[in-house]
Amino acid sequence: MAGCTFAGAALFRSPPLFLWETAQPVGGSITRAVALLGALSVAAFTATSPRAPPRSSTGPALPRAEFLNAVLPGQAALLADFYWVQTIQQVGLARTAAQYRDVFSYADLVTDLDPRLLAAYQVAAISVPVNLGRESWANADEARVIIEKGLRHFPTDLPLRFQLAHLLMYIDRDYRRAADVLKTMAQEPNAPEFLGQLATRLYAQAGDFNAGL
Repeated sequence: MAGCTFAGAALFRSPPLFLWETAQPVGGSITRAVALLGALSVAAFTATSPRAPPRSSTGPALPRAEFLNAVLPGQAALLADFYWVQTIQQVGLARTAAQYRDVFSYADLVTDLDPRLLAAYQVAAISVPVNLGRESWANADEARVIIEKGLRHFPTDLPLRFQLAHLLMYIDRDYRRAADVLKTMAQEPNAPEFLGQLATRLYAQAGDFNAGL
């Protein structure tokens, strides 16, 4: 991330701009985008009413990526875009912790089909965990899985790293690991000053005063 846009454009950009920038068709494939738009248009005009997919005990009964790749070889990217749209729709529909957990199921399938679809990791990372109040959180394990999965493919992505630090701070109460993540981020060129200050405070909270100096 270049220049002084680091904090505003990478960590705290407004949701409309963030979604617009990250939801562009991966690889710049115009054919792929047009095909997806055409399929969605046909579905919109022919559908009578939206129906949720069948459910299992753990969430929506979605097909496995391996099955989809076997049935429709060479179409993984288009399928990923289709289920990415379903992911965004689920974010908008979700009202309960269980419904936000469904976002993880969709995003997990999307990123199995297209591991380079960065937006899917980022949106799921901030949507899946639910604050129930009184220091209690739901879907923390699912959030951790999708964040760590994303970081395996995008190890330097700043929003994912910041979201990991947030999970470690507020959900796991693992202040040392959260401080380690923030300290590394603070060493990036043009990183905002507050990252280093927050890392120092977390080291102190973990009882390691020397590490924060």
